[in-house]
Amino acid sequence: MADISLARFQRPLLAVLALVSLGYLYLGTRPQAPAMLAGVSDVTIHGGAYLLLGGLAGAVAVALSLPRPGLAGFLYAVGHGALLELLQLFTPPRRAEVKDLLVDAIAALLGTALLRWRRR
Repeated sequence: MADISLARFQRPLLAVLALVSLGYLYLGTRPQAPAMLAGVSDVTIHGGAYLLLGGLAGAVAVALSLPRPGLAGFLYAVGHGALLELLQLFTPPRRAEVKDLLVDAIAALLGTALLRWRRR
């Protein structure tokens, strides 16, 4: 299947990345997770969220013609996860956890790897 050019989707991709990023920050600093996520493991939530964020950030990097889009997407997602964990230090009853950041990093790596695989 031919690869579509992401360059023409720069603005929409940036807008979606901004909305998803802000949404994660909002939800991640609320006193409680949304009711629809009750009973879902923390690893599953972080894994799914950062798989999406890593792939989306990588797609934005491709659309912007950055030299290493996978690395840029990965670093964006991990930086976002680190920021969220830092913010959780100041938003009780939330807690910052290294385990969450590790899951974020692994999922972001998988998200950017899937993007690269899909583009080949």
